[in-house]
Amino acid sequence: MAERRRPPRANAPFFMAGGESDFYGTPNDDEHSDGELFPSQSSHDAQQNQQQHQQALSEQQHYSSAADAYRSVPTDRRYSLDGAPASPGFPQSARPFLPPPAGAAALGLNNGPSGYTPSPSPSRPNSYRLSYTAPANQPPTSAAGRAFPPSAFVDPAATGGAPDYSGSSQQSHMMRRASTDEMGQRTFGAAQRNSSMTSFAPPPAPWMRTESWHDSQLSVSDGIRSSTLTPRKRSALPSTLVKEPIEKPWLQKKDPWERVSWWMVIFLFFLGIAASAILCFFAYKDIPRLGNLCLVMSDDFNSLDTSSTWTRTVDLGGLRTGDFAMFTGQDKNSYAQDGKLYIVPTLTRDEIGDQVTSGGTYRLDGCTSNNASACNARSGNGKVINPVQSARLTTQNTYNIQYGRVEVRARLPKGDWLKPQILMLPQDNEYGKGFYPVSGEIDIMQARGNSANYPKQGRNFVTSGLHWAPTHMPNMDQFYKTYGWRSMRWGDFSDDYHTFVLEWSPDFLWTYVDKRTARIIDLRFDQSFWQRGNFPSTILNNTAAPVVLQNPWADSGNSAPFDKAFYLVVGMGVGGTDGWFQDNEGGKMWYDGSSTAMLDFTSNTDEWHSTWASDETKRAFAIDYVKMWRKC
Repeated sequence: MAERRRPPRANAPFFMAGGESDFYGTPNDDEHSDGELFPSQSSHDAQQNQQQHQQALSEQQHYSSAADAYRSVPTDRRYSLDGAPASPGFPQSARPFLPPPAGAAALGLNNGPSGYTPSPSPSRPNSYRLSYTAPANQPPTSAAGRAFPPSAFVDPAATGGAPDYSGSSQQSHMMRRASTDEMGQRTFGAAQRNSSMTSFAPPPAPWMRTESWHDSQLSVSDGIRSSTLTPRKRSALPSTLVKEPIEKPWLQKKDPWERVSWWMVIFLFFLGIAASAILCFFAYKDIPRLGNLCLVMSDDFNSLDTSSTWTRTVDLGGLRTGDFAMFTGQDKNSYAQDGKLYIVPTLTRDEIGDQVTSGGTYRLDGCTSNNASACNARSGNGKVINPVQSARLTTQNTYNIQYGRVEVRARLPKGDWLKPQILMLPQDNEYGKGFYPVSGEIDIMQARGNSANYPKQGRNFVTSGLHWAPTHMPNMDQFYKTYGWRSMRWGDFSDDYHTFVLEWSPDFLWTYVDKRTARIIDLRFDQSFWQRGNFPSTILNNTAAPVVLQNPWADSGNSAPFDKAFYLVVGMGVGGTDGWFQDNEGGKMWYDGSSTAMLDFTSNTDEWHSTWASDETKRAFAIDYVKMWRKC
């Protein structure tokens, strides 16, 4: 059998043109050589294909009108292969991909650029190109809402009778092959502008098609046999209906207890609201009130009045807390500026240099203590002069209150081991022969200047507490039983000013910061402090002999020892040995029980001083105003 090769695609676009190889990559040396579209086809099919070609040409005249109807279907501009302007729609009723039947020679497909183009090979079937030329001056008609040209329907009278579609299935198959194969030889040129021709050229179809390749039902008749191909029937989807019986409780008889339970819920709801209202009423009624108050003192610190309002404490003995700071009467440590009182810590070495540790003597001018050791200090042999100078101001000689209200708006300092304080001390020490803390002490606010990283409450905490004991013996102070604190979640109390308040009456004593709901201490005098302390009946005196412990407040009410006049104290200490800064916590460099505690602290001056704010107003204990009221 001679080898047969595909013909070149004449007049095809550049991507389909044949050259050294055809569209499918097969070498093509002879432009007019035979090509085999289907390698499985026998050579004897060439003669049969030529016969089909002759038969199609002989029937051309018979089907000219039918071709007009087929070609008149509107096409889409976007899919016109020859570039000619097309009508707006796709073909609606025609099937351009279906080949004409065996007798399609009469479809009006004459030779030429718009008709049937013979194949260059006599052994190959030919393809078709459909075109339509609109009749002149004839308006379109409408059928079922769709526009068609006048020649859209075939007139049997004009065609000489009904067309004959008889032919074998093999003939129909050969026509489809011819139509598909010759598609590559079509000319994709644009139609003339003055022409009414609308061209449609379908894209290449797959090489092999069966008689049932299109969607709708296809009937094939060859004169001897006929068959009908139908689409395969799809199986029904499973049902989604609920098969179980559906409950309909509304059709059942209602349970009478259901309505009872409903009314019970409503009743309990309103009962809860009423009970809540009653509890809120009695809670509000139970809130203690100070009653009428009379203003005793108000200082906005436009200036620092040390003659009729404040008294500076001048002492270097450490008071009762073993403080490392000396309290001076110098203006550098306490002054008023811009409506604020600033209590500023400074270094003693800035004044006397190395004499703090290397054998110097310091005499405190204006000392207010009766103890000479609290007015003079000498360094050397393990002794040091107080390394820090600070200030402490009181109203001891001017203002005091017995029950009332105290309000101080202040901002905490920034720096390790600084100790800002707002205190109330007894005016006359009437209990315990003047021994501390038998007559009591009220700490409205006491804090630490350490940062929030300090493990034992830095400057993001403020505390309040009461100091009280029936004797001055060590470890008898019951401070921890009347102590409280308040913290800030974001920031600390050195960022801005806060108001610290004491409210005090014969029935209660409480402290809070900024508002009453932020209480630090909430103490009711519903029992005596003797009972509250649960003290032992006997204690050991200085000689280790047991003695009976007496109740110093036996002749007073439940508020004793906090039933006498107290005066106000504001100041700032540094360090100390009273346990306010716990040993081995936060890098503490001294021990409270050590005889060299102040020396150890002084030896690390550079370390702790570097944590103090460089701005003097930031490391100072700043007070905006102070106000005091007493019960009228």
